[in-house]
Amino acid sequence: MQLIQTDIEAAQHQCAVIVSEEQMQELVSMQETKFYRDLTELCRRFMAAHVKGDSNTIRLITHKVQHYLNENADALPTYKASSKYEADHFTPYENKRNDATYFFG
Repeated sequence: MQLIQTDIEAAQHQCAVIVSEEQMQELVSMQETKFYRDLTELCRRFMAAHVKGDSNTIRLITHKVQHYLNENADALPTYKASSKYEADHFTPYENKRNDATYFFG
């Protein structure tokens, strides 16, 4: 039982990496609500694949979770305010002639 619990905790941590620590905390506390049903199901499937060591399913579900988060970001303010969202939607600097930091390229 202890070994499985360690695997489950590792899977939950990896899921939090995808959805953000902030969103994971909210999801765990509200997982039985109708609003979080789809995201909860995706996260449970991800965690099950992680515990089983099924790398193909992990990759597939990871893409599904990320797609779900991006499609529903406006309805998930905790995720949208997270550093994970910020990192995933980072806009790189564009070198423009009128910028004070303009450099020749």
